[in-house]
Amino acid sequence: MCSSDLVQMSSCLKIAALALVGVALAPPGNLQADTAPQSVSDIAAVLEHEKPDPKRVASLEEQLKKPEPASNDTKQLGSYYVDQGMAYYGLGRTTAAIASLEKAVATGALKPADLNTARNYLSFNYRSIGDLNRAIAFDEQRIEDTKRDPQGNRRLPILYRSLIINVIGTGDIVRAEAVFEKLQASVREISTLSAASVVKTNYDAVQQDSRARVLEARGQYRDAEAAFLKSAQLNQAVLDNLSRWPGNKPAAEGFITSRDSALAQARSEEHTSELQSRLHLV
Repeated sequence: MCSSDLVQMSSCLKIAALALVGVALAPPGNLQADTAPQSVSDIAAVLEHEKPDPKRVASLEEQLKKPEPASNDTKQLGSYYVDQGMAYYGLGRTTAAIASLEKAVATGALKPADLNTARNYLSFNYRSIGDLNRAIAFDEQRIEDTKRDPQGNRRLPILYRSLIINVIGTGDIVRAEAVFEKLQASVREISTLSAASVVKTNYDAVQQDSRARVLEARGQYRDAEAAFLKSAQLNQAVLDNLSRWPGNKPAAEGFITSRDSALAQARSEEHTSELQSRLHLV
């Protein structure tokens, strides 16, 4: 298992990508990337370029040195705790990140975007320490809040994926499959609302990643491997075409993380399916 530390995590993902001999990340469909990686060496070069920036680490550490606001303004305190929580998260300090983000939510004064961010990372951090019940509770709350938002449907696929991951962790595959069906329905609905290929590709990547996780839970490791690789392809295509994103362009970091995670997961599935074959389990 890879460490949650920033530098060690980057090295782990790089090794996983290097191991994917013969995997090419060509852009799918009608998305024609200008510089899509075509070989393992290309992927390794991308990951080398994306490794943790010492300046960013220093910036996060500086954030943690900022004192808590002296005022009793809950909005100011909430924003401060979110910033602290994200800094702790970025440095791999999970327990401290949870504590700060919990304080942020407890203020009851967060802006909707900050509240969504706090709950998102609380779910992720609780999952990372094995507290799946708390992670699921945050996922369910975010989904309900998002459904009440007239513009929230665009966030639902990401939230459903998080819930799928956490539910699978409890061993409830039937429920995970039911959530996946909701994810598919939400992607179909969103696809009718946006004509931008890069946006549709993003949701296809989320769908493939979620599908891979359900397949993995069923023990269909070769199919899961193929779905994870497809998700990596789609995330790379989004990165290569991010300039075509309509309106406010999202940060590249999230797509980089999703791509690298899918590559690492695909390699894990490959090893599992090979072992099954050797033991005559399939």
